[in-house]
Amino acid sequence: MIDASGMIVMPGFVDTHRHIWEGVLRNIGTDVPLEGRTSYISFVLHKLAPAFRPEDAYAG
Repeated sequence: MIDASGMIVMPGFVDTHRHIWEGVLRNIGTDVPLEGRTSYISFVLHKLAPAFRPEDAYAG
């Protein structure tokens, strides 16, 4: 038995390719086109991604 009080418990699977920091961007840029120079990917990578630090992806 492990005391997990005050902690987050997640299933024991491994996802080796996850962009967890993008989860907070879920409803941002919904009106940005999916293709082209001003695409969603470009918007996220050039405008938003530089503002995030590795610590921002941790839940506690």
